[in-house]
Amino acid sequence: MRHMEVYKGSDVSFECGFSTNKAIQKMQLKNLRMQIATKLLLSDANVYKGTVMGLAKETIHGIKDERVLKMLNEEALKQEECWRMRSKWKTDQK
Repeated sequence: MRHMEVYKGSDVSFECGFSTNKAIQKMQLKNLRMQIATKLLLSDANVYKGTVMGLAKETIHGIKDERVLKMLNEEALKQEECWRMRSKWKTDQK
C-alpha cells in the first residue's frame, strides 16, 4: 500500500521514504498500519462503521480496571509521539 501511495509511474529507482534507522522504521511501519486500519474501519464505505464506533465507545466507557486504562493511555501517548515524529519526518523530507 505504501508503494501505491507514493508511486509516480516512472522506471526510476523506487524510494518509499522509510528511514534506514531500524527503530524509526519500525515506528513508521506501525504508524502506517494503524493509519490504513483506521481509514478502512472509519470509511463511509464500511457498512460496519457504526458498529465499530459503538463497540469502541462501549469498550472504553466500560473499562474499570485502572491498569488497563493506564496501559491504554500510555499507548495513546506513544501513538501521538509516533504521529509527531511522522509529521516531522515528512517535513524534513521536503
